[in-house]
Amino acid sequence: MDGPSSTHPAYGYFRRWYAQVRDWAAVGLADLKARGLYAQPEDAAAQIAGMRDGLDPQWLLDPDSIDLVAVVRSQLQLYTTVDLSSDATE
Repeated sequence: MDGPSSTHPAYGYFRRWYAQVRDWAAVGLADLKARGLYAQPEDAAAQIAGMRDGLDPQWLLDPDSIDLVAVVRSQLQLYTTVDLSSDATE
């Protein structure tokens, strides 16, 4: 598969968007690390951005078959020692 073309009209938008998503994730992960709550995969910010990008269209196309909150919570649990289970967050 060829990479996205830098001449495509949306190329700049998506480069900026994914950079922003990774930055937001990195800020949250840095906060967890500063508080001693980070279980540290090096590429966690990129993984979170990829998860978000993959889940959104699936959920939009078939929201009854995807529990978006549960899937995101399960993935984010990989990055922290804080219990993110629904019982612990209620």
